[in-house]
Amino acid sequence: MEQLASFMLDYADWLSTHVEDWTVTNRGELVPGKPRHYVRIKPGGSGRSRMAMPTPDTSMIEIANGGGAHPTRNVVSTEFLDLVRLGVRDANDPVIRDSTAVIDQGAQIRVAPGALLGRYNHDGLWPEG
Repeated sequence: MEQLASFMLDYADWLSTHVEDWTVTNRGELVPGKPRHYVRIKPGGSGRSRMAMPTPDTSMIEIANGGGAHPTRNVVSTEFLDLVRLGVRDANDPVIRDSTAVIDQGAQIRVAPGALLGRYNHDGLWPEG
């Protein structure tokens, strides 16, 4: 049992060290001055080759509920906040802070009398704007 626990902790550490490699763009265009932030989802690649894996900087994603096709780097949501909630990242981590600024502007839905935060931008359930 100790071997399994040790393996699981090592694996969790390995995953933690790669979260940004898999889910952060360096070329986001939603907020000027905030090009580095977490993306909502990164399209999967074909096969197991690391070279075949799309990057958040250059790939496109189709929003299945009618939201259309968009550059992955410009589709954001609040899931990255779970990294803070679960203690994986500090709330003052620069990518967390930049992502928070992006989500505040990128996923707002205008409603009377103000705005609310949607699930993610380009969500087909809500009109853009």
